[in-house]
Amino acid sequence: MNKFLVFIIVLLIIGVIAGTAVSLISKQAVPGTGLEPIEKPEDWTSSVAYGKDSAFFQIGKLRIFTREDRKHKKALLVVTPWLQYKQKDDRVFFEELDRNLQKMKKIVYTYFSTKTEEELEGKTEETIKQELVDEINEILVLGKIDAVYFNDYQFLKN
Repeated sequence: MNKFLVFIIVLLIIGVIAGTAVSLISKQAVPGTGLEPIEKPEDWTSSVAYGKDSAFFQIGKLRIFTREDRKHKKALLVVTPWLQYKQKDDRVFFEELDRNLQKMKKIVYTYFSTKTEEELEGKTEETIKQELVDEINEILVLGKIDAVYFNDYQFLKN
């Protein structure tokens, strides 16, 4: 019984190989034809132009635990930063921002996770934004961001 199954499997494999060879040789089968091309959208940026400025929104919503305070409590901060820059319609600078997306996320995570909730609440919003702008601009070569804004900036309490 096992020899019979092996014989059938071998015949099927030979048949598939022979059928493929005949189709390719007779030019009836052309690999890669009939496939739809992948089209990228015309909107190459996830940014929006506002007058002379553009905005980069790809960082997204981040959930970050702050450093422990004296009572050994951490706070959960939900923050959604976005970046403003003056290089309107500058595809190369946008691509640099996109390439550095993980580094920028790490900068934001590190900034908030190394401070307690009390320390963050003691700083002004402008101070936090400017410190983030300075740290992000250190990794950029082709241009600089002008500002960081937050759609969300909220401490979640238990």
